[in-house]
Amino acid sequence: MVKKIITALPYWLAWSVGQKYILKKWNVTAVNVHHIPKKGPVILAANHLRVIDSPLLAITTNNPPRRVTFLAKSEYFQIRNLKGLFVTIGFYAVGQIPLNRSGGSDSERGLAKARKILAEGGVLGIHIEGTRSPDGKLYDARTGFARLALDSQATIVPVAITYYENSPINGKPQVRLQFGKPITYSEYKDKKMHEIAKSVTKTIQSMSGQTLAGRFAKIVSRIVGGKQE
Repeated sequence: MVKKIITALPYWLAWSVGQKYILKKWNVTAVNVHHIPKKGPVILAANHLRVIDSPLLAITTNNPPRRVTFLAKSEYFQIRNLKGLFVTIGFYAVGQIPLNRSGGSDSERGLAKARKILAEGGVLGIHIEGTRSPDGKLYDARTGFARLALDSQATIVPVAITYYENSPINGKPQVRLQFGKPITYSEYKDKKMHEIAKSVTKTIQSMSGQTLAGRFAKIVSRIVGGKQE
């Protein structure tokens, strides 16, 4: 218990600082946060439009207050400069999991850590498209989150993130996070992974209003001059 409290302190400190920073920059609206179960393994399955998406999810899951662990692309942990060092330390401090998206054994290490989080009844945040949308459209979901859900019997909560920068409130651009109806294991246990992925994508699209791309987003990740592109 003491160990859990100590390891959780960096997360809640970062959560507090991040919340103040984001709310200073953005007008954030969270809809139906109560759809997140208070107990048990949960996967927050969200679309992905901005780098800030994950922090936004983290600061809005405070009703109830549940810690969210994210699968973060491993490239964030490989930036070879001072800023990259702070990013890496920060990610590890708040318990984020590096995921190599190339597949195989490298990817499996990250997924194994994610399974452990869910096995302990934790909350895992995943951007189901596998990368940020390059044009604002909603791309087909990768099936990794569905595989984790079936393995852990976690409840899936679809999340739609929508930005309204052209309609500021009090001078601040708007962002809206809508949490969909939770999908329990009994509802998806007999479905195949691609069926789960397609269903969650459709739910997110119905909330976000995004145009469906009808294909997977191309995952392009490069390190140039020590910086992530």
